[in-house]
Amino acid sequence: MTRPRRSATELSAVAVLPAFLLSGCGGGTTEVPERAVVEASGIVGGTAHDALLLAPADVERLAGLATVEPDVLRSVAGSLVGTDVWTEAVAGVRTIYDDAPEGVGSALVEVACQALNGRIHTDYQLHFAIFQRVNGFATSGVDRLTDTASDLFRVVHDAGGSDVPEDRAAAVLTCHTLEQLRDP
Repeated sequence: MTRPRRSATELSAVAVLPAFLLSGCGGGTTEVPERAVVEASGIVGGTAHDALLLAPADVERLAGLATVEPDVLRSVAGSLVGTDVWTEAVAGVRTIYDDAPEGVGSALVEVACQALNGRIHTDYQLHFAIFQRVNGFATSGVDRLTDTASDLFRVVHDAGGSDVPEDRAAAVLTCHTLEQLRDP
């Protein structure tokens, strides 16, 4: 028995279909809205004014970090600015950037976002990580920055460990957005 010949179109469809399925079932990019990007960029001193595009691979990675389904992450991305997690975290980030010397703000936000990757487990580790970034500044400034960074850490930590999948997704998306926009 001979097999029927396949046309070039059929063969290309066979080659493209697996790539299409592996890329998130054709979900395309997901956007963190322009409003969130502009707000965060204004705080961290950036100039970004467009939506932050997340490729399907980024959505999968971030959803894994948040331990949520990719559809939950996509849904939250579109309404990120309206979440309590975003509101509370951005308030903390704003305070850090207002109080911190240049270049220290992004380091403190990075420390706070480590709540999501499990690198910081104790108050001692948190305070040590913060201290490394503020060592050498006036004591009153250090105390204020430590308190604010600790508060931001708690917001991210609590949301990242929440029973509510949308809160976990919002925490991951908030930190990812800030990471993409931070000063180098």
